[in-house]
Amino acid sequence: MQSYRTVITVADPNQIVLNNVPVQPGDCVEVIVRPQGERGLEVAERMKQLLQETHSLPQLEEISEEEIAAEIAASRNGQ
Repeated sequence: MQSYRTVITVADPNQIVLNNVPVQPGDCVEVIVRPQGERGLEVAERMKQLLQETHSLPQLEEISEEEIAAEIAASRNGQ
């Protein structure tokens, strides 16, 4: 399926309405919502700061690659 991109202004943060999208009833689609402009840059900067803080936590130094792989496997298996 070919990608489709549109830009809208959100009137109600509880509901986003897209009109005239090139899909058929029953099609499965992926929806990604990404703020644009200054607000988008602000969100990206906050995310960057959060990741830097998270990566500097001392607990992370104690986690081995094997433990990470085991957690990923368990998550994928629904555990």
